Amino acid sequence: QGHFKQTSDRLALYYLHLLLEPTRLPKEAQLEAARAATLDSLAAFHARFVRRLKLLVFTYGNLAAADAAAIAAELESRVSAAREATLPRSDWADSPVTQVRAGAWRLTMRPLSAEEKNSGCLLYYQLGQLDVRPERAQLLVLLRLLQQPLFAELRTKQQLGYVVRSDEMRHGSGRSCVSGVYVLILSKDFAPPQLQRSIDDYLRTVPEAVIGALTADEFQTARGALVTRFREPDRTLAEAFSRRWTAIEEETYDWARRAKLADA
Repeated sequence: QGHFKQTSDRLALYYLHLLLEPTRLPKEAQLEAARAATLDSLAAFHARFVRRLKLLVFTYGNLAAADAAAIAAELESRVSAAREATLPRSDWADSPVTQVRAGAWRLTMRPLSAEEKNSGCLLYYQLGQLDVRPERAQLLVLLRLLQQPLFAELRTKQQLGYVVRSDEMRHGSGRSCVSGVYVLILSKDFAPPQLQRSIDDYLRTVPEAVIGALTADEFQTARGALVTRFREPDRTLAEAFSRRWTAIEEETYDWARRAKLADA
């Protein structure tokens, strides 16, 4: 229930995710389902779940291949004992992404809590399927270069709000992942229309004020920092496992995604 007391900036992000991911279940529906759940309904769901389960096992770390195979075989035998038929690939859950129509559109909503007195303004620009293409690497460099000047102008100089940030936003998974960029402000003094105008006005100056004024050393520093980040080795076993499992789960099987971004 804490969702209904969130600040306006968090709600703006939530509704954008909801808009772009049409299969995502709204919090209201999740809350209703949780309140209606019983022990019997949970048991019935579990029975339906295991009857159609498809098992995919991935092991990583200090484990011999024979031991991993034995664990996988034991798990498969237990699943097979309860399974009636594997769920067809065509029935697997999908995560489509809404394609934003050309031109500008506006979604206006009130806070869910009467206690929330702040305004939130979120501008989102959908860019398409970039993945590890050179365009995504260029986008990440641009966002890194834009981050500090944008904060300095909108937060420090214009003092539009106490939360000002921008970043990449990705929806979907695997080869269908869609990239976008957002700018977000949380303000107690200004209404969303004024915040939007200020963001628009500033972004129009970026080609000249930020990119045009960029020195070769500044560009090399920003690019070098990203390359270093993408080439950093995994610091923990959990990080190494997660990176490899994501490639399996998304069915890209691309173990060198970070290296490709660094090269781009």
